[in-house]
Amino acid sequence: MALDPAYGVFKQSLFDSLLEASRNGHDPSVEQWARKRTDEIVSCFWGQFLKNGDLGLAVMKGFNSTSDAIGISDPLGRHYFQNPAFTEMFGYTAQEMEAAGGPRVAYHSEKVFREVFDATMAGRSWSGELDMVAKGGRVFPVSLRTDAILDPAGRIEGLIGVHRDISLRRETERRLREKEVEVSIKSRELMEVNEALKSIVAQVKEDRKNFEKRIAANMGDFVLPYVRRMKDVTTDPDLVVFLNVIEDNLSQLFAPFMERLTTSRASLTPREIEVANLVRTGATSRDIAKLLNISKRAVEFHRDSLRTKLGLKKSKKNLRAYLSSFSNQG
Repeated sequence: MALDPAYGVFKQSLFDSLLEASRNGHDPSVEQWARKRTDEIVSCFWGQFLKNGDLGLAVMKGFNSTSDAIGISDPLGRHYFQNPAFTEMFGYTAQEMEAAGGPRVAYHSEKVFREVFDATMAGRSWSGELDMVAKGGRVFPVSLRTDAILDPAGRIEGLIGVHRDISLRRETERRLREKEVEVSIKSRELMEVNEALKSIVAQVKEDRKNFEKRIAANMGDFVLPYVRRMKDVTTDPDLVVFLNVIEDNLSQLFAPFMERLTTSRASLTPREIEVANLVRTGATSRDIAKLLNISKRAVEFHRDSLRTKLGLKKSKKNLRAYLSSFSNQG
């Protein structure tokens, strides 16, 4: 079975890395050791892909074609192999990265590098999000997972890291946060506008109510008394009919006042209600007597009866002020 071309690249890169890392002078035994270790690691790591024939080659092709950047280092942290996505993401070849200082050059934080390396060397997987640095100095966010590569005896033969650039996701999250803030601000502004509108509507209703009360009060104070006097002095029957219509229509303006007055003390007589309405307008006992065509003494009797029925007999409250309060209620 023909081997994938990547096999040769992998094996040569591994051999060169081990030889360079271990050479001390020109001792031939060092080269022999490096070649032996190369064969052992290749047998453990690459052999896992090749033992299943076409399946192993397919897995290796996936290793080379995945968009995740995959890098492999020896137990000392010396970088010696990577897939094309790693080269594209960080801008280094395997040799360039090792020459620049190994995998640690890609970490934005030395503290995080030590945490990842120590955890992996202890046989634990490490995963998380961190900032990493490309060859040109660009800092970008990465989702990283690292694991130890073990031989059949469980010894650590190398370290493997899988890197995924999450710049796009971070940017999307940032925009979503900005949108959330924007929506929150607009929502708060709409609530404030809504509250302002409610306040305006309430004020308009209150102003309208007060306006209607003023009209009703003015009608009672300045119009209705004269209509009644005209009825008392006129002898024209047609005019009396017209005046009765006018008086009836004007009296409708006082319906709320009269309703509150009668419901507060259901025992008021029709005459007492008439007197109460005139007292509310400020008419004197003499004016009331003349308008109702009764004696002043009868008016005083009705006024005294009103104070008793309204619970003001032992109070210093002014009768007119008390009766006016009925008109001031909504």
